[in-house]
Amino acid sequence: MQDLTVRQLLDLTTAEVPNTSEHLKKAFEWHFERSMTGVKLLFGAAGSFLVALIAAALKEDIDVAWWQLAVIGASALLTAGIGMWRYKVTRDVYRQYFAALQLLRELESLGPLLRRYQSTYGVWAGSKERER
Repeated sequence: MQDLTVRQLLDLTTAEVPNTSEHLKKAFEWHFERSMTGVKLLFGAAGSFLVALIAAALKEDIDVAWWQLAVIGASALLTAGIGMWRYKVTRDVYRQYFAALQLLRELESLGPLLRRYQSTYGVWAGSKERER
């Protein structure tokens, strides 16, 4: 999940929300499901191209040029290739989840110190929102 930042984990830790790991799990589940929907859409589109290719090749009353069949076949392969790439990227979500969960647990052990720092300075060091 590329949108999750360390600062967001810091904010989640200092917000004193119960079950922070459950909130993190829900965010990653949502991201995984959203990514898998895209993968399924791409594979469905590739399958549709293949069905159109087979129907055009087997129908005798349809006059289709060879280059049109080649374009449909290339579109099917390209769409399936993009789907396979997105599937590989989606599989890495679990690795990102475990890394974020480990960092969250380490931050939770520093919770009181982080809350004190945030209450003293208002925001996290290095952020653009920091007031002097």
